[in-house]
Amino acid sequence: DRTEEFQFPLVSELDLAPSADQVLALLVFPAPAAFYTYFDRAPDVDALSKWFEPETLGTILRLSGEFSSNNLGEFSRLLGKTMLSAILRPASSQTQSWGHLADNVWPKEFVRKDVVRLCQAWLGRFESTIERTEVQPFSPDSGIRLWVAAHNWAQPGRPYGFPEAAASLLVTSPPYAGAIDYTLAQRLSLYAFGFSDSDLSDFWRA
Repeated sequence: DRTEEFQFPLVSELDLAPSADQVLALLVFPAPAAFYTYFDRAPDVDALSKWFEPETLGTILRLSGEFSSNNLGEFSRLLGKTMLSAILRPASSQTQSWGHLADNVWPKEFVRKDVVRLCQAWLGRFESTIERTEVQPFSPDSGIRLWVAAHNWAQPGRPYGFPEAAASLLVTSPPYAGAIDYTLAQRLSLYAFGFSDSDLSDFWRA
């Protein structure tokens, strides 16, 4: 049974100590528990089914369900969603270019992909990146605070929640606000996070 093969080992690899959420809640704003609510939506299965071979999509949906489980901490769930987002394009049957995703060019034929292998490869790359990264330890008393600003540009109003102090680094997604194709090229992740074509059109117009 493929379900039993991937469910528990893959999910347990991302299951961090419960204390991780407690520590991050003091260092990151918004805390993982609050930030996760943006992505705690049911995937748009109808939209995803146009891009994935049925069994491949079934595996993705089961994994998505596992990463939404209350058995995992909030940060672990976010990490699981990040991993799924990263492997969606190679797991789809349309792999010619990201431009084909942006232009909504559906695959001509469906090809089954090994979702578990793609996830394991992502985990390997993630682990290698962490090993090569110099991390400066800090505590809630160090004065260092990490801020994540989630803003829906399709809605009126300016972004809020930014810290008063000057920032050392600003990371935006998409990387170029005027390049709308970057938004359209993320359609698979947006579908997986529960957004529809109507939502995608709103993002595009914004």
